[in-house]
Amino acid sequence: MLFRQSLEIRYRQDLFQSMQPSSGTVAITPLRADKYIAMSMMQKAIRRGEYEFAFSAAQNLLNSDSRAFWRRMCIIVFEDIGIANLDLVGRITIAAGDSRLRQKLGGDHIVAATLVSEMCNSEKDRTTDDLLEFVERSAVLRNLRDELAELDLRGRLAGAMRNDQRFSHQATAAWAASVGLTFEPTKISDRIACPTAYFETQIEHGFDRTCVELSKLGLSRSGVPLAIFLPLIGRKLASEQTSASDDPFPPATLIKGIPSWVFNGHTRTGLAAFREYLTRSPRIKNFVDSNSTKELSKPKIVASLIFRLESGQMTKRLHWPTGDHIRVAIEQLGWGIPDEAVSEGNRIILDEFDLINDCRATAAQLYL
Repeated sequence: MLFRQSLEIRYRQDLFQSMQPSSGTVAITPLRADKYIAMSMMQKAIRRGEYEFAFSAAQNLLNSDSRAFWRRMCIIVFEDIGIANLDLVGRITIAAGDSRLRQKLGGDHIVAATLVSEMCNSEKDRTTDDLLEFVERSAVLRNLRDELAELDLRGRLAGAMRNDQRFSHQATAAWAASVGLTFEPTKISDRIACPTAYFETQIEHGFDRTCVELSKLGLSRSGVPLAIFLPLIGRKLASEQTSASDDPFPPATLIKGIPSWVFNGHTRTGLAAFREYLTRSPRIKNFVDSNSTKELSKPKIVASLIFRLESGQMTKRLHWPTGDHIRVAIEQLGWGIPDEAVSEGNRIILDEFDLINDCRATAAQLYL
């Protein structure tokens, strides 16, 4: 408890020192669009380091629902910043949970302006999100997930603390111990999980205390379970070399003042555009018709391919061997198509991005 209190005090002090003057930063015009477009634009703009777009969207969300905005900030910082900047993770997590502190710092808009700017300029890492997808969906871990489903909490915790095994196996055990495997009606034992026991056991086994406390805060304030991986990633990263570089971005255009990359599968404009794309591209239509597993609609299959090539790309991405290996692995997993079809789908999407953006512009005429 004393460690957590001292950590919170430190981050509060850092917040007071980091606040920027309000002149100019809050003069950016709030985005005029629905909340789904605003959420997409803020997160994608942060990934790309596009501050004006990010803060324009942030103001939209703040004006409509400040509580939802701060929860979203917690989600983004764990998904897209993570181990690359623990101090920023700490400050955002503390600020998000304390409205009185934000008022002392100048109010929501001032605090958001500073923190969004720092997120745009920070090194970034998506290993928490990549690891979650790999643990949940990878076929190579299917037998391990089945084995863990039959273990009690003690057995799951033992696997989560073992550093002498594959990192993906340790992470899967951590997932099972802390929040539970994906529930299956025939496997009631999948529910055997306890975040409190998981975090306490990590402290007993010498995991970085700051990572553990931030993970606990992140889980409670964002509701996003991927936060539980932060201590595992922190320990693994400590023994590896790192660098940072910008990802390549496909062509983009402005559509009614909004970047085309905003219109993804989580917006109705994006899904409408992908339906249009399926009618205008014989290549993508034939590909989806031939490879669909019927688990997703055809526009969402297109959306999943586009996410990997556009929405998930970032500036200042942290590179480290384990994180890069996990990223490569999840980029080969197919959403609604077989894994072996992903590379062909990627080639088609990259060849036809100009057409995709034209379809987005067409859809925007109806929805914006």
